This record gives sequence, structure tokens and C-alpha cells, in this order.
Amino acid sequence: MIDRKKILGLSLAGILTVASFVPAFAAEQSAQQNVPAKVERKLEKKALKLGITVDVLKAQKAQKEVKRAQHQIKLEEIAKKKGITVDALKAKIAERKAQLKQMAEEKGITVEQLKAELKSAKQADRQAKIEEIAKKKGITVDELKAKMAAHKAQLQQMAAEKGVTIEQLKADLKAQRDQEKAQKQAEKEATRQAKLEEIAKKKGITIDELKTKIAERKAKKAE
Repeated sequence: MIDRKKILGLSLAGILTVASFVPAFAAEQSAQQNVPAKVERKLEKKALKLGITVDVLKAQKAQKEVKRAQHQIKLEEIAKKKGITVDALKAKIAERKAQLKQMAEEKGITVEQLKAELKSAKQADRQAKIEEIAKKKGITVDELKAKMAAHKAQLQQMAAEKGVTIEQLKADLKAQRDQEKAQKQAEKEATRQAKLEEIAKKKGITIDELKTKIAERKAKKAE
């Protein structure tokens, strides 16, 4: 026989469970709906304070996010070129800022004024170097600058074709030049060694004895 009291107890328990769940679910839904509304109200207050519309404020925030993302990408690119982490780069930048601040305080000027002075000095130094190189080459500064611009364009094209950065390309070209220079030096040394062996053989002495005689001859000439 079915226990009616037991069935009634289970039914009441079920009703109470559902009853307790419904307010909780409703509260959660209400909280989720209120989040955007709260944000919107904050935006409205800030926009009113700035004397602009909410749409303009949102556009400004979006621009800031884009700039922040672009800055992060730039930091990552610079860090990659330098072969360090982004955090290490940020630490270097922070250290540089601290140095500039200290230098500016010692000079009794602002950091911006100090940066302007350093930039001006750097440009003057670069101009002096360009003039010196142009003089050595027997060309005008404008001609040298045109050659430099053409060389830069050529490097950019080569880097694009190889799928590398200009810095990486420069490093590769330098490594290649160093290797060629070392190879030429080795060939020159081998030729000199062969010539010494030939002379030593003709004189019937060893190479070390021949080198000693050459050194003695040079010393006498120097006197």
C-alpha cells in the first residue's frame, strides 16, 4: 500500500526546492542584466563631465585600446630585433627614463627640453660625420645622402625578398663579409707560408731560421 504521508513529504520538499531556486535564478539574471546598465550609467556620467556624448567617449576608448595594442606590437618587434624579452625591454626603457629624469633635474630643465637638446646634438653629430665622409669621397653632402637613400632602398628590397628585417639582413651581410675577409686572410697567409718554404728550401735552412733572419734584417733597417 502507498504511503500517502511519504508522498506528501516528497512533494513538499520538491516544491520548496523549486521555490528556493527560482528567486536565486531570477536574482542572477537580474544581476547579469544590470552589469551593462551600470557600465552605461558610468559612461553617461563621464561623458557629461567631459562635455561629450557617450558615442564619442566610446570611440575615444576604442582608439586608446588600438594605440595600446599597437604599442605592444612595436615593443615586441623591438625586443625581437634586440634578442631580448618584452619585459627586459620595458625594464631598459624604464631605466632610460629614470636616467633622463635625473639628468634633467641636474641641468634644471624639463625632460622634454633635455630630449630636444640630445636630439639636436645627435643630429649635429650625424651631419658632421656625413660631411666628413662626403669630403673623403670627394662628393657633396647631397650626393652622399642620395647614395645612402638608394642603398637603404636596396636593403629594404633585399630584406623583403628574403622575408627578414633590415637588421637581420645587415647582420647576415656583415657575417658574410667577415667570412670572406677571413678566407682571403687565410689564403694570403697560405701563399706567404708557401713562399717562405720555397726560399728556405733554396737556402737549405728551416722556415724558423728564415723567419729569424728576416726579423733580424728588419731590426737592422729600423736602426
